[in-house]
Amino acid sequence: MNVKQRKCYGIVKRCLICSALASLSYVSNATIDLGVGEFLNGMEGKGIENEIQELSGLGSDLDNYSEVNITNAKFSSATIVQNSGGIEAGNKARVSQQGFSNKARVVQQGESNVAIVRQSGAGNRADIVSYGVGNEAVIVQEGYLNRAVIGQASLGSSSISVNQEGNRNVALVGRIGSANIGINQSGGDSIYITPASNIQIQVNQ
Repeated sequence: MNVKQRKCYGIVKRCLICSALASLSYVSNATIDLGVGEFLNGMEGKGIENEIQELSGLGSDLDNYSEVNITNAKFSSATIVQNSGGIEAGNKARVSQQGFSNKARVVQQGESNVAIVRQSGAGNRADIVSYGVGNEAVIVQEGYLNRAVIGQASLGSSSISVNQEGNRNVALVGRIGSANIGINQSGGDSIYITPASNIQIQVNQ
């Protein structure tokens, strides 16, 4: 790992820790299976798997690709920032929102990273920050005042999903190294997963 990569990893870790301390006062009870790990946990029937395949399969000659779809919405915003060291980086991001005052931010630094954000309802916030190569991140929020943050730094095999339904859920996930994480929350739940390496985790609340 070079100096630039170590610096990026450190920034992601510090940002996630600070965000968690500022946003969470507790971690509620959860069903955690450290031996399974299920990317897209709780997203069955939402078509997310097909959307990932479609987004990932876009032309390989593209440098970076981003798409924002905001429909039937007021006071909503989306920001996508993609940086890479050369041509044909292949970072791909899509944000789809409807509702009132929903906000999303995606930052991708590196190559072949894929990010999807879907939000409906009101007052939801979603942030995805990916550094490295081959990271996948998905946030789906349906309801009111939900907050989700994914920060990942990996050179491959990092897949993280957060599915939140209902109101006032909070999920802050920080990952350094390989990961296969699926979080599904249904109302008033909070969880913080600290940066670490080689962990598989499935959470249902």
